[in-house]
Formats: sequence, structure tokens, C-alpha cells
Amino acid sequence: MDPRAEVYFGLSECFKEPTPGLARDVASGLLRDVLTREFAELGLVLEADGLREAGTEEEVLERLCRGYHALFAVPSSRFVLPVESVFKEWRAGEGLPAGAGMIMGLPALDMLERYRARGLQIPEEMRNYPDHLALLLEYGGLLCQDGNPQAQREFLASHLDSWIEALASQVEEGSDIPFYVAVARALRAFVRAERRDFGLPGSS
Repeated sequence: MDPRAEVYFGLSECFKEPTPGLARDVASGLLRDVLTREFAELGLVLEADGLREAGTEEEVLERLCRGYHALFAVPSSRFVLPVESVFKEWRAGEGLPAGAGMIMGLPALDMLERYRARGLQIPEEMRNYPDHLALLLEYGGLLCQDGNPQAQREFLASHLDSWIEALASQVEEGSDIPFYVAVARALRAFVRAERRDFGLPGSS
């Protein structure tokens, strides 16, 4: 698989509800090793500390679920919703209220059209968040597999921009689980490199 696609797909899994499969890959070090290898193939250095959690698969799954829910699912002072619309100002005069912090904004509507064009179904648990980061990363991986640089550049410019920096910073500050801090840093480094390679601003 294209190393860029593999990074997109691997990071996407990290922003979904933790599964036994993810816990197994984290506990065994497989996720860490695969991302380290793919980053190296792309000429990038991965801060891998934290991408492997010690313990049995059951213990790691419990820890990941606790960290995921505390950070991404349960509203609190540390709560971060990894959804593009929430991080972007909605422009007045387009049939939407001005402001930020709301779901189903223009990025979500654009992603709905993109999914429909490819015949893709949104998972039921994310039906209200078509611009959820996990879905955006999966879509980026599909574009890599398509091998269309123009489409990849347009998607990066439209959807993986400055909000990724803000999200990564909030995850770093809010999570007490090293795994999610490491994932946030990997995401930031990868998106910066992608934007740099496609000649887009905001790559550093």
C-alpha cells in the first residue's frame, strides 16, 4: 500500500471508538512499528513514544476507551470534538448562522457531497458528523489510492488545514493518556508534511 495511504488509514483508526483490534495493535507495538516505518519511507521522523501501551490487550482496551471517552465523547473542560465544522467560523449570508463551535457546517455539507459522489456510506455512529476527523483521514487515504495529485491537493486545502493544528494542541493539553498525545503529534507532523509537499501554506 502507498505509505501515505497507510498513514491516513492508520491515523483514522486512532480517532474512532477504540476496538479490540486497535488495542491489540497498540499493545503489541504493531501500530507504532507500522507508522514509524511509513513515516520513515516518507522522510519523516515519528515521535513514537506513547504509541505503544503496556499491558494485556484487555487492559490496553480499557485504558484507550477511558481516554477516548474522557477526551472525545463526554463533555467536560477537556472535551474535544474532532469535527471540522466545530473548529471553523460559519460565514453569515450563506443560509447558516455566523459563529463557531457548531456541527453540520459547510465542511460537513461538502463531505456529504463527496461521499455521495463515491457511493460511500457514513457509519451510523457518525451520521451527524460527516466531517469527523476519522472520516476525513479515511477519505484522504482513498485519494492517495486513486493517485490523483490534484484531488489530493484540493482536499488538503479544503479540509486538512489550520484546524488540525488547533485540534492537536487541544488533545495534547487535554489527554492524560500518552497514546492520544502521541497520535495528535503524529497527525500534526503528517498533515504539515502533506501540505508542504503540495505547496500549501501553514505547513510549519
